[in-house]
Amino acid sequence: AGGTIAQALGLAHKIAALGDGEVLQNTVTLPAAAALLPPSIAAALQLPKINDTTNINKTDIIVGCGGKAQAAVLMLQKQYGAFAVCVQRPSADEKCFDAIVAPQHDYNAAQIEAISNNPQTNAFLTLGAVGGVDAKMLAARRDSARQQFAAYHPPFVAALIGGANRSYLPQITQLISQLKNIATTNKASLLITPSPRTSDNIRQALQEAFGAEHYVWNGKGANPYLDIMAAADELCVTADSVNMISEACATSRPLYILPLSLKNGWRAKRGAQKFARFHEQIIAEQRAAFWHDETTRFIMPESLSPLDETTRAANWVWKKYCAR
Repeated sequence: AGGTIAQALGLAHKIAALGDGEVLQNTVTLPAAAALLPPSIAAALQLPKINDTTNINKTDIIVGCGGKAQAAVLMLQKQYGAFAVCVQRPSADEKCFDAIVAPQHDYNAAQIEAISNNPQTNAFLTLGAVGGVDAKMLAARRDSARQQFAAYHPPFVAALIGGANRSYLPQITQLISQLKNIATTNKASLLITPSPRTSDNIRQALQEAFGAEHYVWNGKGANPYLDIMAAADELCVTADSVNMISEACATSRPLYILPLSLKNGWRAKRGAQKFARFHEQIIAEQRAAFWHDETTRFIMPESLSPLDETTRAANWVWKKYCAR
């Protein structure tokens, strides 16, 4: 999935820069049945299939993100002695990895305290997700990005739209009402970009509701996602996307989280608890607020630096790697 690839590549590039190295991207496939096995067992059985393992050796750092990558990372660790980095909390075998970079909201309070108090821990906890977006990148393209949307009047509000997942099921009427309220309240032009998880009916509804007066990416050509964030004076992101909320925090501009309807069932509720923990952490850091209605106003502290958990995590991984 795009989100897991962005996390792995973002961290890998930051680590590579510390060692004057290069990043090589590999594709992993895993039989469906292997997903039921602990990563270490799937790795021992050599179930992951990797498109290119040429030149991998024990001096390499292997970074993998997501369930399919966990077994592959451990397999390369065992076969070549490579330094194994797992992005996101592993489903099992946490002690098998040389380093784990995972969001705080994947752990409960007792687990976070135990990790924080253990100097030998192999886990580094981040606020939200790591990725490839940072403040320097966005600042460098801000002027050209604002020119790109010169046909629309400022201020610009970026609207980053996700989609259904295990916990959330976006409602078209709710989403359109929220965005219209934001545009009216801020007297702003919306810069709307759907994501790969946005359903076709939501894409069409956004185009019909806002296409005449606001910018709505039509899905053709390259997604102007980075330019939309760079140009924005304020941002709003649907509550379902940890990645996009985390990346929006790199702008150091007011960020609103758009509440979504929850699905029914225990799996949905369990997942929603993790999202709730993440939202609470971001809000407690004064980096975002939930959008409720036209009375909602959020002003970020001027002293708050842009969120850059990827750099912090990369420095920690590099230190671990050098120590080994």
